[in-house]
Amino acid sequence: MTVGEQSRLMAVWLSSPTADPVSIVACALKYIERKPITMRTMVNDSKLCVDDHDGIVFVLAHLDRLPFQLRKWRISVGDIVVSVYPVKSIVQRTGSSRAFVDIPIRIKVPFFS
Repeated sequence: MTVGEQSRLMAVWLSSPTADPVSIVACALKYIERKPITMRTMVNDSKLCVDDHDGIVFVLAHLDRLPFQLRKWRISVGDIVVSVYPVKSIVQRTGSSRAFVDIPIRIKVPFFS
């Protein structure tokens, strides 16, 4: 990610903490779109990052239009409510860390119809 305006970044807020927030977000994204092939591509081709401090999952989508299309969606996955928000820009705070580990992950999440 680069500092500045964003067109592909989403922040996904979960109503309660969970042991596997990435899987919850993947389930929610598949359910919202209701197009298994499109969402399989989105979940597999996007990058997901969890902010351990706030529990927010950031999703870097592979298409510019997805954050706009999915904005303001709220969906329940079990007893957790997932809310999707587009991120307009990123700023770098003083003392922030740029260290990260890039690990390729393939999540198999069933599609709910």
